Amino acid sequence: MKKYQLLIKGLILVLFVSSFSGCLKDSGTQTYKLYRPVLQKLSDVRSAVKIAAPTPIVVPGKIYVYGNSIFLVENGKGIHIIDNTNPVTPINKYFISIPGNYDIAVKGNTLYADCFTDLLAIDISNPANSSVQSFIPNLFPNRRNVKGYLIDSGYMPIAWIEKDTTIQIGLMEGQGIWRNGGFISPIFMDMMSLSNNSSAAKATNGTGGSMSSFAIVNQWLYTLSVNQLASIHIIEPIKMVVNNKQPLSFVAETIYPFQDKLFVGSQTGMNIYSISSPSSPNYLSGFSHARLCDPVIADNQYAYVTLRSTENVCGGNRNELDVIDVSNINNPTLVKVVSLVHPHGLSRDGNTLIICDGDAGLKIFDVSNPKNPVLIQTIEMAATYDVIAENNIAIVSAKDGLYQFDYSKPSQTKLISKTSLSN
Repeated sequence: MKKYQLLIKGLILVLFVSSFSGCLKDSGTQTYKLYRPVLQKLSDVRSAVKIAAPTPIVVPGKIYVYGNSIFLVENGKGIHIIDNTNPVTPINKYFISIPGNYDIAVKGNTLYADCFTDLLAIDISNPANSSVQSFIPNLFPNRRNVKGYLIDSGYMPIAWIEKDTTIQIGLMEGQGIWRNGGFISPIFMDMMSLSNNSSAAKATNGTGGSMSSFAIVNQWLYTLSVNQLASIHIIEPIKMVVNNKQPLSFVAETIYPFQDKLFVGSQTGMNIYSISSPSSPNYLSGFSHARLCDPVIADNQYAYVTLRSTENVCGGNRNELDVIDVSNINNPTLVKVVSLVHPHGLSRDGNTLIICDGDAGLKIFDVSNPKNPVLIQTIEMAATYDVIAENNIAIVSAKDGLYQFDYSKPSQTKLISKTSLSN
């Protein structure tokens, strides 16, 4: 009997070892890019911010319109100032070098811009002698987490040293390794080499696109920082006072002001805040959706929300336009879904709704009946990102430059100018 017990135990041991070794992957190598930051003091970066001669557009981002000027963000680098007195022949006039810049707002002669973790106020009344007049440090603390590094407060990465690195791997199923304080599973290895890549929103003096995470309403600037909504008093243009930093229970992306409301787009839904008390936005209601990226525009009856799936960022598998009835502000209700390809920014002017549908180009909808948008024209072009539509002119940032279209006859929208990328 004892002999059989030993035999059974032996068989169990063999099966256990076999099943364990079956989980072990064949050894091999994994090559990936390793980044090491080149750091500079934020104080030195701020002191170097100046308006300079125009530079070629390379990676266009968000747009902002003030008077006859277009402010176009060069992602991570700064801001192009374009004279748009004549939309047929826009002139690239100046460039403001602001490392770590992705967002912008303008009021009067003051330009507000993010610079890595800081918010800057720049006097642009005299382009030949512009500089940072004031700043708020560490308003965007989430920016310190970059490519697996936690950047020391008071510094920013102005460049990255890139190196191909090969490691020997032989991992059990479900295991991974640690690098730069972050966990790497084999299926996510390639992701670690990626950098962290936000109707027009009408402010007092300027107009921002629906991709913006800044909004100006009267004497207040509202900014988003992933899970924080900040209220900043700007009664004196170059003097900024943070009155409130409100924690958010969701990942915020975009902000759109309408009258005494803020419509905040997030990865899980549209959220509506009252700013009847400007210093302390008060949550009113929300409309939830699956985990997707979510720019939004609105009026007092309807909100238009574009939802897109984005690998490694928002997830999800839906790409669509949602029309939401907000006439009862405390109970937003979905009334229409329109399928799209990969939408980003959107803007509405009267009965015309214009949507940046990524690689599918620019799409023009008739929204005479807001509950039933009708596609009336598709303009094939390079991947579109942000749009501002006002006075029959649509300004569009796209992968290969800045476009302007005349939509005075919406079904016959036509190109009137293009400022191309650098070759």
